[in-house]
Amino acid sequence: MGVQVWSDDYLDNSLDTIDDYFSHSCVPNTKLNFSKARFEALRDIQPGEEIGWNYLTSEYDLVPDKEDFDCKCGVETCLGRIR
Repeated sequence: MGVQVWSDDYLDNSLDTIDDYFSHSCVPNTKLNFSKARFEALRDIQPGEEIGWNYLTSEYDLVPDKEDFDCKCGVETCLGRIR
């Protein structure tokens, strides 16, 4: 599924899109710029570093599609259940 921007509205709903290569992060290094429909770095990203954004800034509700999950990032400010 693509990146959700409204209740039933997605930027891209096809397989193998750029968001398929990003992971959730409670301390993200990228953000989604909704007005430009693109990801932007929040800081310098090192070669080989995993790219992540906070799913809760774009996903309306992960529960109906059973895509909610427990985050295990381990940072002090971890959000726990991503739903």
